[in-house]
Amino acid sequence: MIECNEINVSYTGDLVVEAVSFSIREPAIIGVIGPNGAGKSTLLKAMLAIIPHSGEVLIDGVPAKKKFETSGIRGTKKCGRFHVSNHCTRMCVTGNVSACRLFAKA
Repeated sequence: MIECNEINVSYTGDLVVEAVSFSIREPAIIGVIGPNGAGKSTLLKAMLAIIPHSGEVLIDGVPAKKKFETSGIRGTKKCGRFHVSNHCTRMCVTGNVSACRLFAKA
């Protein structure tokens, strides 16, 4: 399960994501929709512990940042997607998602 509790993100003093809370139980396919500039990518980057934020993101009850540090999965500031290792640079989308699911449970 993924839980987000009161996620807030500010850029240069401007609050761009405010008090976002939700939970997702497996199995689930979700989408984040909204107009340009609404904060969709910013929310996902906060969830991946790529950018500073306040609030709490838990994955199976473990803080997301700790979960990513111990699993070998890391996000990148440039695009906000997962990379499992430097050896997987030419994987297709399905391969990347499968690798993330495999290693995220570690």
